[in-house]
Amino acid sequence: MRAMKNAFAAAFAVALLAIGCVSDGPAPAGDAEGEHFGGEPVRLAIFDFEVRSSVQGYEALASDVPAALTEAFLRGGVVRPLERAALEKVVSELELSLGGLVDPGTAAKVGKLAGARFVLLGQASVVGGQVRLSCRVVDVETAEIVYAGSSYGDAEDIFEIEEELADLVEEDFS
Repeated sequence: MRAMKNAFAAAFAVALLAIGCVSDGPAPAGDAEGEHFGGEPVRLAIFDFEVRSSVQGYEALASDVPAALTEAFLRGGVVRPLERAALEKVVSELELSLGGLVDPGTAAKVGKLAGARFVLLGQASVVGGQVRLSCRVVDVETAEIVYAGSSYGDAEDIFEIEEELADLVEEDFS
């Protein structure tokens, strides 16, 4: 048990060092509803999506959807996504020490370390040619889910489905 605690402490220290190199400081204080921090975009960490499909070939959605959301958020200007490479370093270290990132509370802690105010967790479900993208936005201070939404349609319309989900999230924060 002590060895596990030491491994966790070491991984946590490495994560803090990695984030310290890329973070531009703590998120501004504000309230959770309609946060725009006096004109500043909301800082959001976007994690890889969990993909559920009985058909092979959709695994790429795990990273493609967050990348598309990042691009859409940058165009919209309401949400400022954090650099995914920094998050991936922290997540990798925590997965090594904890055996996986599974709950919103742990994701919130990682997001807070990265300077995010919120984290976005998501799932892509593919059932017979239909795709549903679902997400939850979690407050890093309280680990409370402050938004949940989804977008769905034909798999061939995946790009429109991604844009719709981004619009829904931004609309909630504007």
